[in-house]
Amino acid sequence: MSIDLEKGLAIKIEGELGKYQTLPIEYLIKIAQSLQDLVFAVASADISSGNIVDLNNFKIELCGYSKGSAIPQFIFSPRVINLPLHEDISKQRNQITNSVDNLLQISNNSDYTKLIELYPDGGRRNKIVENVFEFTNSFDNSPTSFGNLNRKGEFVKSYSLHKLRKETKQKLLTEIQDTKLNIEPEEYSEFREILVTKDKHNKRKSTIISSIKKDGHSLSYSPDYILVNNRKYVFTTAPISLFQKEDGHYVIKNELLDIYAVGESEDEVERDFNEEFDYLYQRLNSLSDNEMTTRLKTIKTFINYFVKDVGSW
Repeated sequence: MSIDLEKGLAIKIEGELGKYQTLPIEYLIKIAQSLQDLVFAVASADISSGNIVDLNNFKIELCGYSKGSAIPQFIFSPRVINLPLHEDISKQRNQITNSVDNLLQISNNSDYTKLIELYPDGGRRNKIVENVFEFTNSFDNSPTSFGNLNRKGEFVKSYSLHKLRKETKQKLLTEIQDTKLNIEPEEYSEFREILVTKDKHNKRKSTIISSIKKDGHSLSYSPDYILVNNRKYVFTTAPISLFQKEDGHYVIKNELLDIYAVGESEDEVERDFNEEFDYLYQRLNSLSDNEMTTRLKTIKTFINYFVKDVGSW
């Protein structure tokens, strides 16, 4: 591993952006935000859904700036949110640093098809691809390299930046279509409405409430509340999301909130959806309106409409 977000990732920006050994504020914000979004996307995709994850522990901060072109340096925030004892924040951060290092290696070799090997699942790969595209294109056409600073404060290069091109990005993205569960008609002729409850030991119990003929219907995911990252979200009106099965994976997606969750089991996809919902709610409500696009403002309005209360559990 050549870069370490615990010690600092230095980015050397040359060309037009760095020719005065300074960096325009708008580009510093753009670069920092796209790097943060990429780190969050990697954390969401790479950390096992069986672990407790708080994306606040993957926030980055500007920790230094050097001349010799423009060289901002970013590091994981020292403001750590404590997790239960069995969760190791340092281990999680090391895992994400390793994943970001892999992405920078891919950029260095301009071999973005390797993203298919790293993220074979289309849903997760789509998020990574979109964020890699935004990050690698945030430097305009300025030659850029990644590395660290030695004890003398000199830049030591590890990787060069090669942009992910739009045409390559489109080839890597997987189109997610709205389809019903892939079940043979002769095998299953109806959908069943099932009440799922959990006891104090988190053991699931399913009870069939009613059933409907499957023609003309699709399944939905619409919980009255969700429990995630020690928070309980209680809904005024539960957001209705499409529940389906795709290529052997369970998928829950909500186009209104732009959430796409995937898992190998029903429990796993529900956990992924809850994590995505929690991140989206916390992230949007940490931003002011002038920091968001029109699309994000609309999503913020909807997600705040759905949430009645956020408490601890």
